[in-house]
Amino acid sequence: MRANNVVLNDKLEDVSISKAYSFPFEVSFSEIRKLSKGYVKLHWHDEIQISIVTKGSVEFIVGEKSYILKNGQAIFINTQRIHMAKSVGDEDCIYHSIMFNAKLLKMFPGSIIEQKYIDPVITSNKLNSIEIYGNNNWEQDALKYISDIINVDIIQDKGYELKIYIDLLNFWLLLVLNDKDIFNQKMEPKPINEQRIKDVLSFIHKNYSNKITLQDIADAVFVSKGECCRFFKKIT
Repeated sequence: MRANNVVLNDKLEDVSISKAYSFPFEVSFSEIRKLSKGYVKLHWHDEIQISIVTKGSVEFIVGEKSYILKNGQAIFINTQRIHMAKSVGDEDCIYHSIMFNAKLLKMFPGSIIEQKYIDPVITSNKLNSIEIYGNNNWEQDALKYISDIINVDIIQDKGYELKIYIDLLNFWLLLVLNDKDIFNQKMEPKPINEQRIKDVLSFIHKNYSNKITLQDIADAVFVSKGECCRFFKKIT
């Protein structure tokens, strides 16, 4: 399955999930200091991401908010949310990410599971991310499921896909039972700056091989050059 992923870089990067379309799931490993720029670049994708820090401290920036997570802490990042990650301090920083398409949990299109428990989460305009520090019982249970999923994926013994599926469902159940604001929100338009930054990055990636100016970029999102710089700096 191919992810619709856009990364801020000097060239267009095609990021794909390696497992078959029949099981849209993957666990990735990020050692931040060994990356080409020393951080995970600004990007977004269709997949839901659950990241857990396994060494050092990592700053995750999701939309306009920043979260610093230490070893053993995790973050849930909703689908299509702009985010990036960078190390905190001088020590090495490592985190693992669980990536999956929400349709893996929906059973079938139009199911009651999809209508009541999946779509209200992934379409919530208020829910960009949830930090999981382990400060209470549900967060501790959530961290256990995250660790179990990663370990099962590493070993991949008989029936591992079923084990991953069950752990993902248990994690999702914790999520919807303990973040009630998801289901009590008023539907509002997505933040305008988030959509603008996506449009800017998409324009750059489509035209990077040509000579483009700040005016060209500003024109692409119908704002002045000053406003373009302001919201771009605020997000990045």
